[in-house]
Amino acid sequence: LRRIYELGCSNQVALELLGGTPEQYPERYAAASPRELLPLGVPQLIVQGDADDTIIVDIGREYAAAAQAAGDKVEYVEFPGFGHFEHIDRNSPAWKAVTDWLERLFRDG
Repeated sequence: LRRIYELGCSNQVALELLGGTPEQYPERYAAASPRELLPLGVPQLIVQGDADDTIIVDIGREYAAAAQAAGDKVEYVEFPGFGHFEHIDRNSPAWKAVTDWLERLFRDG
C-alpha cells in the first residue's frame, strides 16, 4: 500500500483507504500492507494483467518476488493485455488460473 500511495495508483486509493499518507499514519500502512507483513506464511497466487491501469504490473511482480524471498510459497501469473478485472470474469483464462490454483491447493495441500 505504501508503494501504491507513492505511485498514486487508482486515484490515490491508498490515501482514501487508510485516511492519510504513510507519514501521517505509518501504523496503518504497516498493519494493512501485505508486503510489510511478509512472510505471511500462507500459499499465495498473484494474478496480474500487464495492461492493468489500476495497479501497475510492477507492483504485482515486486510483491511476488518479495514474498518468495521472505520464504512464502507464491505463484505469479501474468496475462498479456489483461487489465484489473479479468480475473473475476468466469469466462476468462485469468479466472481459470485462479480456480485451477485453488483446486491444486486443496488437492495437494
